Amino acid sequence: MEKITYSYPYFIFCEEEPEDSVVTQRIASIRPVNLDHEPYEAFLNDGNNSFHLIFGRQINGHFLCIPNWNIGCELASYDDIQWNESSLSEITDCTGKIYYNDVSAICYALKAIKPYLT
Repeated sequence: MEKITYSYPYFIFCEEEPEDSVVTQRIASIRPVNLDHEPYEAFLNDGNNSFHLIFGRQINGHFLCIPNWNIGCELASYDDIQWNESSLSEITDCTGKIYYNDVSAICYALKAIKPYLT
């Protein structure tokens, strides 16, 4: 399968003048590895970082592992951006490993991948 490209909201924070902060759109790309059966696997490049995504279903719902960042969390459905951002942000806030814009890129990637899953 070829690369999947998608856009996601990217927050530019202006520390000196917070009211001048803006949200723009950025383009990211997903290189699918396995979208035929669970666990699914893909590589995400958001322009700043690369994430190895492994995701699927488990007894309590869905899960996401990002082994190259030592991160894992539970998910709602793949297109539930708000819930998934909250779940992933809880983990990353504790570890300080990735930032909000990366969380956004990952959650929008899962939504973009969903139509390709079998």
